[in-house]
Amino acid sequence: MTDLKLDDIPDLVKSNKLTKQEACVQIYHILYTNPPRFGLHTIDEDLRSDFLLYFLQYKTNSLLDKYDPAISPFGAYIYRTVQTSLLTFIKKASDRNNYNKFFIQDSICDYQAQMQENENSLIHVASDVPEFSTSSKNEEIPTLVYKQIFTKGTHRLSLKDSRDRKIKRGILILALKSAWYISDSQINKVSTLCNISPEVLTDSVCKLKSKLINKALNRQQIENNRNRAYCFIHNYRMQLANNETDNIKFEQLQKKIDFQTENWNKKTRKLNSGRNKIAPTNSEIGEIIGLSGRFVSFYIRKLREMDMTTIQQFV
Repeated sequence: MTDLKLDDIPDLVKSNKLTKQEACVQIYHILYTNPPRFGLHTIDEDLRSDFLLYFLQYKTNSLLDKYDPAISPFGAYIYRTVQTSLLTFIKKASDRNNYNKFFIQDSICDYQAQMQENENSLIHVASDVPEFSTSSKNEEIPTLVYKQIFTKGTHRLSLKDSRDRKIKRGILILALKSAWYISDSQINKVSTLCNISPEVLTDSVCKLKSKLINKALNRQQIENNRNRAYCFIHNYRMQLANNETDNIKFEQLQKKIDFQTENWNKKTRKLNSGRNKIAPTNSEIGEIIGLSGRFVSFYIRKLREMDMTTIQQFV
């Protein structure tokens, strides 16, 4: 790695001689190889390595955007930012038992708090539908609405009408399958297509969402673990690039890189396998619309077998 002067980095980025990503790596390299210059020599090596990894991930990317050359040299600016970040890092690290927990806990806790808030609102929105009474004759009850949509009519339909009905049913089921991601505008479009009120479909979506919170948290944790493995790999490679004589340390770092690479690949395969999708099961959708999971699968399969041009006429 070419050694650069810290104060020259902003000008090099401005003149496009250095990309922003390369500048971040150079800043990390200078911090890693010159700990006394930035007041990092007073903390132990393990904590320093953890802090630099934290600094690389959360701080370096915004350093160049916030830097004002009229206020101070870039080196002084980096020193002040490092010292401020170090105090915050140590304060947070003291409340955690180990580095792994520190690295993911903030994002997981924030996510859990958000999911808890969503769950509370979803429980409120997706409360049980009140019993039908003479005072609410115009109120649509989801079970009856879906029964009307999916009940076979008494009149024989033409091939085109039969196909169109299957497409509309399939689109409705896919909308419920996408409950975690579907937007209000998409709910309105599906409601218009299937001739049901948006309130009925929204109520069904909310009920399904309330069952998906644990799946969403599980996927988020897998993503955080994958991202953490990538940061470990980058950190170990930086250490490897600065290790020229210690063969034992070289082998140890290489083993760590191999382990974290396999860990990253495993988490990526897990995310791409489809087993961790945030979607309700066919049986859960069947409970909403009054069909068995087998019939839900049937409509999804039929929709996949149809020509896309034909389906696009409805959306």
